[in-house]
Amino acid sequence: MIRNQDFQHSGLTLRSTVHIPDSPPGTRWPTVILIHGFSANRLEFGSSFVHMSRLLERNGIASVRVDLSGHGESDGDFFDVTITGEIAETRSVVQVVRAFDFADPARIGLLGMSMGGVVAGIVAAEEPGIRALCLWSPAAVAPFEIGSGHLKGRNIAAQLEAKGYFDADGHRVSPALVEDITDLDVYGRARHYTAPSASSTATRTTSPPSPTPAATSTTTATRNSRSSPTPATAGPPSRTAPACISRLWSSSASTFSNEGIEVERLQPTPASAQWGDGAQNDGFR
Repeated sequence: MIRNQDFQHSGLTLRSTVHIPDSPPGTRWPTVILIHGFSANRLEFGSSFVHMSRLLERNGIASVRVDLSGHGESDGDFFDVTITGEIAETRSVVQVVRAFDFADPARIGLLGMSMGGVVAGIVAAEEPGIRALCLWSPAAVAPFEIGSGHLKGRNIAAQLEAKGYFDADGHRVSPALVEDITDLDVYGRARHYTAPSASSTATRTTSPPSPTPAATSTTTATRNSRSSPTPATAGPPSRTAPACISRLWSSSASTFSNEGIEVERLQPTPASAQWGDGAQNDGFR
């Protein structure tokens, strides 16, 4: 079943799409909240979030794809977007989803894409009870890139002074967002998440300073500029794609089988080990 769902946060309506496996009333399912990237929306590039939600639904996992404020169909202007605000919005959505009649509050997970991966990683660490975390090309390099003073070959400060905003592919990035990203301690805030997690990261020739990787479950996917984390061809992701989420419902103590999907055991690892060498070949998004 698929339906629309509105959330309220700080006077703004955040619009979302909910996918729920067919089941008798009162059935509670593990539920994944999908957080899109910079300037994207709840479809994500190549409709990858739609394909993933459909796969999860078929495999007995509910999902909520939300447009953060200033994106997609949600209220707000992109100029007012900050990462601090997106973290607060995501935490608010998580808290409401826990009370939905179809969601198992003990099995709530987050999937974040690019800048949404940064948001998801921090929320997982700071919002109690997140059971699983999956990151698609998390843009943990964003503070390093923005902090360098240049993005996409252009001087950020000069454009802010001249226009009052930085033009990022037609989106007006405010001085507040630039400052927010520059000051964001991605690793420090996300490192406190210790439940099962997995990351799909792009390959890079250079990388910013990062924590020493620990043993972790990581899927590496080559990514071209503006491509999807799923295969470039049209259609749903491969059968291995849902494993990034489905494996994560297990704990270190036992395996969890849901609707015929056998979930392999995965030891919890710190989220700080999941960022790898960053994600974006074309700056952040």
